[in-house]
Amino acid sequence: MTNCIFVSKNNEWSDFLYKRLSNSSEVVTWIRISNIDEIPFIKDLNPDWIFFFHWSHIVSREIWSSYKCVVLHTSNLPLGRGGSPIQNQIMDKVISSKVNAIEMTGQVDSGGVYCSSEITLQGSLRDIWMTIGSQSFNLIQKCIKENPTPICQDAESDMKVYRRRKNSSLNLNCEISNVYDQIRMLDGEGYLNSNIKIGNFVIEFSRAGFDNRGDLICDARFRKI
Repeated sequence: MTNCIFVSKNNEWSDFLYKRLSNSSEVVTWIRISNIDEIPFIKDLNPDWIFFFHWSHIVSREIWSSYKCVVLHTSNLPLGRGGSPIQNQIMDKVISSKVNAIEMTGQVDSGGVYCSSEITLQGSLRDIWMTIGSQSFNLIQKCIKENPTPICQDAESDMKVYRRRKNSSLNLNCEISNVYDQIRMLDGEGYLNSNIKIGNFVIEFSRAGFDNRGDLICDARFRKI
């Protein structure tokens, strides 16, 4: 029996992925952790693999040096290490990216790559995350069944590290395609929608798209400050 731990936030795509994993095999047992306070107790569970999906907290050396810890990270590594990789790539006009299963090390997203799968960054953030969840299922299955040897990432000279994006204010001093990207890249569960503040209201935008005239249309929610 193979013992695995799935570490992730609570959201739609994480629930979707964990359900698929937990139902996928009778010879693999799964335990889910969603609270950072539970991480220190991992050592009591003696796992064969620990998979971190949509997880932004730092994990102690005691954990990642003692177990096979795998991070699911979406970017064209070594380009796109670091925080908010999906949003940063969308703003960089990246369309094709990769979901990577990488070994956890002391440097963020710098470990060797077990396996990867190409995806598109088109559509809403929810669409993208659901696709990442589907591809992550395949990568996790491959890690467990084949135990591939992680391959070191390319030369550090080609590395690009992103900083976590915290600003959800909508910038309207740009092309309409950029406005569209700003809305769709935050249109998902657990994210503060792109917004503007007018008077006593915050207007939050979602479900962006273009009509047959090329005009941007979207839903707007008015929230009193």
